[in-house]
Order: sequence, then structure tokens, then C-alpha cells
Amino acid sequence: MATVSGWGASRIGVRLGLRPSQLIQEALSRALGRAQIAKTSVDALLACPSLSDPKFMEAHHIATECDLFDHAQRRPFCAKTIDVGGASPVSMLLQAKQMVENEGYNVVVVVGGDSVSSLNPREFVERADEAFASREVRQNISYLKSPYIPNAYAHCTTAHMQKHNVSREQLAMVSVLMSAQATYHPLAVQRRPYDLDEVLNSTSVGQNLNLLECARKA
Repeated sequence: MATVSGWGASRIGVRLGLRPSQLIQEALSRALGRAQIAKTSVDALLACPSLSDPKFMEAHHIATECDLFDHAQRRPFCAKTIDVGGASPVSMLLQAKQMVENEGYNVVVVVGGDSVSSLNPREFVERADEAFASREVRQNISYLKSPYIPNAYAHCTTAHMQKHNVSREQLAMVSVLMSAQATYHPLAVQRRPYDLDEVLNSTSVGQNLNLLECARKA
């Protein structure tokens, strides 16, 4: 049975001057230390791409930076990049579980990190749009506009509201409830709960989607 043996977090701040791979190294070192697992015992690494400093074959890049390839003792080291947008962290955990329980891996590390606060707003939007789809593909999507990711969510949300008879107020309550939940987390970016009117009156980003319903640029 797969279990989570340890976890680690890097420093959090605005413009620390560190690359995502450096933040990941810091977090990984703390996680292995907490779990009392030697680096040489790690035989697989799963990673998702960063927005601020994307690399070809992200997991291989991070494994190289963390000096993991040359130390695997049990079997050839495995590095996998998993990119399914916001679902990447959960997908990596499920993949790690599969690898431990059914593929013979012993220690699989799941990592992710970014430094998007180092990007100015225009560059952030441009990179997010490019992560959504190439410029050529975006030009053929007539029903969406930049910023593409929130507008794509807005498109799906509107369809959900129409199909399941969900009111605008009910939809906005998701943000209200999540902001209240965040007040219990010591590392949450948003520490003040929103009220319903505040969410509904925030800047419109897309159809049936306002600013306070979007993820913050952490």
C-alpha cells in the first residue's frame, strides 16, 4: 500500500530571486529529511511544468538539478512530467500510488514549484495563454478571448449553470466558502474571508466569472 512518508515546502515570498528548480530542491530536501529517507533511495520523480521557467521534459530537468539520476540503487531512475493543468498535483499523487502499488517502485517523489510573482502582469497573461494553447490554435477559437484559461472556465461554468439550474449566487458561494476555509491554513495566500456581495461585485473576468473567483497569482 502506498503512503505519504514526508512533505516539504520551500520558502514563500515575493521575488525571492530563486528559480522554480531551486525552490523544489529546497522543498525536496526538507521532505526527505522529515521522512528520514536518503536521496539514494529515491527511484522516481514526478513533476509538473512551471509557468515562470518552463523546461523541456520538466521532470528530467528537475531530477538532474537535484542530482537524482546517478544515485538510484534499486532500478533505473524514472522521471515523468505530468501536465493536466490545475489537476496536475492530484494526478501526480495518483500516478505515484500506481507506481508504488503496481509497478514495483519504492520511493516516488512528487514535486512542483513556480515563481510567477517574478512575472509582470502582461508576461504572466501571455505565458498562461500559451500554456492553454499555441497562438495558431487560439486564433481558431472564436468563442474565447484572452485571458484564455479563466474564460475557458467561464464557458464551462455557464454551460453547467444552464444544464443544472445553478444560480449566480450559488456559484459565487464556492469562492466565499473556500476563502473561509483558507483562514484555517497558516500558509494560505488569502487570509480574509470574502462575503457574497464582495465576490459578486468584483471585476468581471468572463461570463459568470469575477476576479474573486479566480486563483490568485501566488
